[in-house]
Amino acid sequence: MDYNDIYAFIEQHVKQGIFVRLHTGDPSIYSTIARQIDFLKSKAIEYEVIPGVTAAFAAASSLGIEYTIPGVSQTLILSRIPGNAPNPEPLINLLNCKNSSLVFYLSVRLMKKLKETAINEAGYAEETPCWVIEKASWPEERVIKGTLRDIAIKVDDAGIKGNALVFLGHFLQQKETLSSHLYSKKRV
Repeated sequence: MDYNDIYAFIEQHVKQGIFVRLHTGDPSIYSTIARQIDFLKSKAIEYEVIPGVTAAFAAASSLGIEYTIPGVSQTLILSRIPGNAPNPEPLINLLNCKNSSLVFYLSVRLMKKLKETAINEAGYAEETPCWVIEKASWPEERVIKGTLRDIAIKVDDAGIKGNALVFLGHFLQQKETLSSHLYSKKRV
């Protein structure tokens, strides 16, 4: 459905009482909720936004991984690789945050661009861990594990074309390089 179809559908059904516009994942990430809320406000339609679980956190749960590994990464960046839809933040800027845990939405078809930019412009090693998680937390979830060198081929061989996240960074190794002070007796 395009926006006009969505808006017409809402106007048709809201008259019948309580109406639910359900998004997959969390409506605060890549859902275009701001535009839809503007529509609701313009029509004086009452609404409530109920949080969901974004795919990045659903995937971390099903994989049993942590994004913030002491000594490896204390920053999580959720973004997308610019393709048909531009990203105001250039990909190289995101990739220059090498000690961050990177998760790219809506980008699985841009794996070649990710690889070339990461290796040729940002200086990543070909062995940098890179995983793709298709349909995170769904019964048909698939996980493809690789490196910058081979992930594009593995994803292509698996036939993954959408509804997938791309994870990049050493956080995927899940190995602390420093001890956490969170559970230390000598907390600061």
